[in-house]
Amino acid sequence: MMLSPRKTEEEEGKEDLTNNQLDFSQPWHFSDVVLKVEEERFHVHRSILSMWSPTFSKMFTSGFREKTAEEVPLPGKIASQIREMLLAIYPTSAKEIDDENYSFLLDLAREYMIEKLTEKCEDFLIHKLRWPRQQHSSQCLDLLVTAQSYNLERLQEECIKNAGNLSRQELNSHSKRHEILLPNYRKLVDGIMERMENKLMELQRHSSGFGLY
Repeated sequence: MMLSPRKTEEEEGKEDLTNNQLDFSQPWHFSDVVLKVEEERFHVHRSILSMWSPTFSKMFTSGFREKTAEEVPLPGKIASQIREMLLAIYPTSAKEIDDENYSFLLDLAREYMIEKLTEKCEDFLIHKLRWPRQQHSSQCLDLLVTAQSYNLERLQEECIKNAGNLSRQELNSHSKRHEILLPNYRKLVDGIMERMENKLMELQRHSSGFGLY
């Protein structure tokens, strides 16, 4: 029976890079800095964080003490949320944006100026809005408020487009109606009125075919 050769540290590191659930709890594949969050430590790479985030880039290249520190504390952060952020930005991770993480990931993306992560969250929410089986009458308005908060222009357009299927009553009775910015509210009303006018014209054409007009 032949024994398989012992894997080198470099080979083990490469396996880590292809793991769908990366483990940041130990040093791996040239990791060079540790993020300390609550009682957990995440072994990460300055280069990857700097590539995604101008905030981390400045932290690691300017005159801050984090430039040479082996361990960087992130006070006030939640360890499980930072782990989700790392899984979302590391290129070898298969972690997806979902209903459980998009909200706090948007917050972290804004704080650390991670535009690509913001785009990933926006893409998820647009897909969520377009997925027929998950559509609800008020969902587009809830997401519109979120889109406004994070300046997600593509999502705002998609929400306004979908809101054209609502009734005036659904719009006016929605709990977040007063949080909708005035320009967007006008677009919502215009969309609803346009749909109603088109429906009325269709009914008139249909009725005229039967000689009712």
